[in-house]
Amino acid sequence: MKNKFNLIVISLIAIIFSACGKTEKSEIEIMQDTSTVDTVCDTVIEIGESDTTEIETENHYCEKTDFEPFLCADGKYGLRNRATREIIINCKYDNMWDFGEAFAVRIGDWPDEKWGFVDKKTGKEIGLIKYDRVGPFREGMAAVKLNWKYGFIDKTGKEVIPIKYDHHEMEIFYLFKEELAAVQFKGKWGVINKAGKTIIPFEYNLIRDFNDGLAMANKAGKWGFIDKTGKAIIPFKYDEIQEFSEGLATVGIGNWIDGGRGVIDKTGKIIIPLKYNQIDPFRDGLARVKTNVETVEGFYWKYGFIDKTGREVVPVKYDEVELFSEGLAAVKIGRDPNEKWGFVDKTGKEVIPVKYDYVGPFSEGLAHIRIGTIISGKSGFIDKTGKIIIPLEYCWAFEFSEDLAKVKIGNWPNEKWGFIDKTGKIIIPLEYDNIRGEFENGKVMVEYKGERFYIDKKGNRVND
Repeated sequence: MKNKFNLIVISLIAIIFSACGKTEKSEIEIMQDTSTVDTVCDTVIEIGESDTTEIETENHYCEKTDFEPFLCADGKYGLRNRATREIIINCKYDNMWDFGEAFAVRIGDWPDEKWGFVDKKTGKEIGLIKYDRVGPFREGMAAVKLNWKYGFIDKTGKEVIPIKYDHHEMEIFYLFKEELAAVQFKGKWGVINKAGKTIIPFEYNLIRDFNDGLAMANKAGKWGFIDKTGKAIIPFKYDEIQEFSEGLATVGIGNWIDGGRGVIDKTGKIIIPLKYNQIDPFRDGLARVKTNVETVEGFYWKYGFIDKTGREVVPVKYDEVELFSEGLAAVKIGRDPNEKWGFVDKTGKEVIPVKYDYVGPFSEGLAHIRIGTIISGKSGFIDKTGKIIIPLEYCWAFEFSEDLAKVKIGNWPNEKWGFIDKTGKIIIPLEYDNIRGEFENGKVMVEYKGERFYIDKKGNRVND
């Protein structure tokens, strides 16, 4: 299993289902350490020559302020007042996005690009735009990179911690959390405070951020947990380890293919034996597990859920299980092209028969289902008893949001999108070429005859 904290490229993928089977996708990719990623909750406004539309961008630690980035027709970014649309900083940046407690900005292109920040609350640049790379602001500090070394600046732009720490090969962002930051110096990791003082010596292969007073650390190739004094609370003996969730953490010995994943508490006591191939973090008292099972056809992965005692609440017999949503989890039996889906509750009971070719998660009391292939099948909605509430008559559908769900009819390139309510009544005619996302705060972006704009829940065109 890949360590979930490794640096990866997070792809924000807008999926457009077409021809009841043809799938197109557009991607905006941003390099991030997954331990820092929270959510996408803001937008960049694109100002064209004749209209104002919106594109999605990556945002973290989202905090609505008086200012928002906008994208000009020449491809440059600026900053404007969110309410009045007054331009605060004209179009001068080659990239700009919400990055923690400030907006990160870039001037120039690789390899000559330079990075800096704009304060989210004042709308002014923080210090100089001179760095080769920047990390997100957190707890009033941000890591900056110059000439392959890292240091930290504060909200005034002052370099409060010298730029002397190693450039890590995984491009992990250094971040302050719980007043401490794990950093690398001369090939080894240690921990510093906001004054730059070494709190934990540089003798580790890797140290992750502190959470509730503990940090994952690797020493001599083995993982454990240390406290803020550097004391090993969980011994360095595991080949894999995850953050604590609901007081428990997954640990592993050996490679994940052969098994050897279990659960410990914060004292290091093994609560669940190391017998699974994968254990996800606990959520609401349950964790999804995966194990390799021998069948008459060979070895296959099987999935289920365990509780905090290790009891298999949902039997580990399914070919796939999704996370619980509104008290129910989608489960799959069989493999393509013979797979079927249904739902179980948190006792493991199959409350909706495993008979559909596709199911989506429950949202606002209803779940999207499909019978037939993505090319020729039809979609509708069921309630939590399994009763079909909205007939299977659409080419595709998405989950309900703010009491409406977007649905599609027709084949690509002549498909049309609109919205229905929970009775199946068409509220917004199926006449749009595309709908970007779902309703949020009473509006959604649509595409119609090459134009993009917002509509409200009555289908009226509104300002962004």
